[in-house]
Amino acid sequence: MAKVLSRVLKLTWKYRPWPYVFSALALFFLLFAGMLSATASNLKEDAIAKYGGDEVTALMRLVDDSSETFRRRNYAIGMLANLSDARALPVLEPLWTGSDDAGCGTGRNLCQYELKKAIKRSRENKGPNLLARLTH
Repeated sequence: MAKVLSRVLKLTWKYRPWPYVFSALALFFLLFAGMLSATASNLKEDAIAKYGGDEVTALMRLVDDSSETFRRRNYAIGMLANLSDARALPVLEPLWTGSDDAGCGTGRNLCQYELKKAIKRSRENKGPNLLARLTH
């Protein structure tokens, strides 16, 4: 039994893909985080330039602007969820229909799941989460 276990361990250590797997995952995470940060920064800067005010106020106005695409509005809703600021509630609450399955990923209407999440986090009013801090 000890010989079998010894042989299995030797084979496992002989073919060690784990460092490569972990390196690939780390690289993917860094690239994804960089793209996410760039997208968030661009949207936030665009909103502040177009609507004025601080990031929460500008994103609230972007969400409320029906001339904006649903994709940009949904992304702004997600950013408001990450910022967790109670000032966003007057804009977010009227948009939520009560169903959290409609519109996510279609780009044809507001994502009710993201709205529900943003409302919940805004009511908690805990301040920006880690993702918001990374993309700030």
